Amino acid sequence: MKGVRTVFLSLFLLIGFSVDLRAAEPNQKCAAAELKAVRKKADAKIKCHRKAILKGVPTDPACLTAAEMEFSQSFGAAEAAGGCAVTGNVTAVEQMVDGFVNSVANAIPINTFPSCSGPDGACGECGTGICQVHNDPSLYPPQACVDLPNCVAQACKRDADCSDASKPICIMASSSSATSCCGPCQ
Repeated sequence: MKGVRTVFLSLFLLIGFSVDLRAAEPNQKCAAAELKAVRKKADAKIKCHRKAILKGVPTDPACLTAAEMEFSQSFGAAEAAGGCAVTGNVTAVEQMVDGFVNSVANAIPINTFPSCSGPDGACGECGTGICQVHNDPSLYPPQACVDLPNCVAQACKRDADCSDASKPICIMASSSSATSCCGPCQ
C-alpha cells in the first residue's frame, strides 16, 4: 500500500511541477518558484530527519541549517525576479513549512531512541540516563535520553554548539535556564 501511495504522490508532484511556465504571467511564475522552494525545503528537512532515524541519532542541526539556507536563497531569488503578488512573506511561509515538517516528524513513531516518559524521567540502559529536553525545539525527538552525570555545563543553543564530540546533545536543565552538552545514554 505504501508503494502505491508513493507512486501516486510522485506522479502528482511530477505533473504538478512540470507545467510549461513560458505562457504564465509573472505573478504565476513567482508563485510557482516560491512553491518549488517550499517543496525543496520540506523535502530536505524530512531527509535530515530520515537520516537521523536510520543512524539512531538526533537530527543533525547542520543538515537542517543547510535546508534553511537553500530555502532562503531560492525564495529570495523568486521574489527578486519580480512579478510576485506578495513579497516579504518569507518568514511566514518558512514557519508554515517548519511547522508541517515538525508535525510530520513528531507524528511518526521512532523506536531507535530509549523512550522518555517526560523531562527528568529515567531512561536508557547506561544506569544514569535521564530524559532532558533538547534546547533546540526543532530537533526530533524533542527529548533526549542523556547520561546526566557526564554532562558538561556549556552555553549552547543547538547540538552543533557542543564542542566535545562525545557530548553532542545540547539540553536545557528543566530546573533552570542553564544549558549543558551531554552524551547519549542508550
